[in-house]
Amino acid sequence: ALRAEVAHVLTAEPGSRNHSLNAAAYSLGQLVGAGILPDEMTAAALTRAARAAGLEDREIRATVRSGLTAGARRPRTVRPA
Repeated sequence: ALRAEVAHVLTAEPGSRNHSLNAAAYSLGQLVGAGILPDEMTAAALTRAARAAGLEDREIRATVRSGLTAGARRPRTVRPA
């Protein structure tokens, strides 16, 4: 999930990059909230991808934190395989 969302951010077109980052942060935040992904590692991976995509640090910090927080409030239920 982390790799797929990072790839989604990296390939986002200009004009949709912040929206893609927010959607990725929300989705991954649901996994953070479920205890499946660590928060700091997830935020760092999204931050690196967003920088590589050309977003500014201030925008990145706000979007990543907002998306992760919102997603964590609605954690995913994951069933064992």
